[in-house]
Amino acid sequence: MRYIGSKSWCLEKLLQLVLREAPGATSICDPFAGTCTVARFFKSQGFRVSTGDLLSLSYAFQVASVQLNNAPKFKKLLPLLRKSQNSNPAVESVLSYLNTLTGQVGWVTRNYSLAGKERRKFFTIKNAKQLDAILATIRRWTRQGLISKTERWYLLASAIDAADRVANTAGTYYAHLDTFYRKARRPLLLRPIEICNNGHMNSVRKCDASKRVQTATDVLYLDPPYNERDYGGYYHIPEMLASDQTPRVSGRSGHPIARTRRSPCCSRSTATDHLRKVLGRAQARVVILHYAEQGIVPHKDIMKMMRNLGPTRSRLWESRAYASTRAQPIPPRFRTRLYICHPE
Repeated sequence: MRYIGSKSWCLEKLLQLVLREAPGATSICDPFAGTCTVARFFKSQGFRVSTGDLLSLSYAFQVASVQLNNAPKFKKLLPLLRKSQNSNPAVESVLSYLNTLTGQVGWVTRNYSLAGKERRKFFTIKNAKQLDAILATIRRWTRQGLISKTERWYLLASAIDAADRVANTAGTYYAHLDTFYRKARRPLLLRPIEICNNGHMNSVRKCDASKRVQTATDVLYLDPPYNERDYGGYYHIPEMLASDQTPRVSGRSGHPIARTRRSPCCSRSTATDHLRKVLGRAQARVVILHYAEQGIVPHKDIMKMMRNLGPTRSRLWESRAYASTRAQPIPPRFRTRLYICHPE
């Protein structure tokens, strides 16, 4: 899933930095997990991982790719689906069943397809109906006690991932495109969320970063929002899918009329104080803060609050700026700053 601020471009660099700054480290905490790009990578490297985020969207991916070390078994559900002999693994059997459901009109179809009154073009009518049928089935299985909480989150993560791959957007859900492009015309298809087993009990939470950082860890990796873009707004559709909400919506983008909780990191009036609060509660051998050079919180303020913890230095990393579509020209270079602190 394409996500603003994803650090997929620097995972190997981050690993080398961690190995150099925290020799022998075996655990890492990522309290601004997003879609878990960093967390999944460090889990694959054998680190015990703890994650957090305010969004339900993030929590779905935290459960599916960080908490789980093995694919769900669906022990209660599977006997009902396997009416004939089926040798497929549990996950493939369940996803196959969901992929073959007959579409139905629901909240997604009414609000985010041409079948709705506002005629929004986030999904084709066929894909919107398929997504509504899948979500209704997951909801029914949950109500009947046929799937566990963990299995439900896994299925929701798979549904969100599938929806994102056919969403008629330029990367976020702030607006839809005027024409249905090739990816949006493809059929919606659930596929397994990749899981690796790191042999550890990994911890995931839906909470504010100031609570998550109180978990003792070798490395604390902070990657907070750095401008006023509200992730809950830019990804409002997958957030509503993850939280199982069907609110009234308005405008071209179909934003919920009752807005989701906004991160204090996205407001100039609260960002500095919130970062200070997060750092003040850190329980780590090494703290690494990844922040945009031109972010809301000034460089001098960050250096001051981190030096209150211990010796701190910073360095610049250059990357390609976020592009709203892969088809647009190569975007400009973008500089981020790494702050490395060894608390005393």
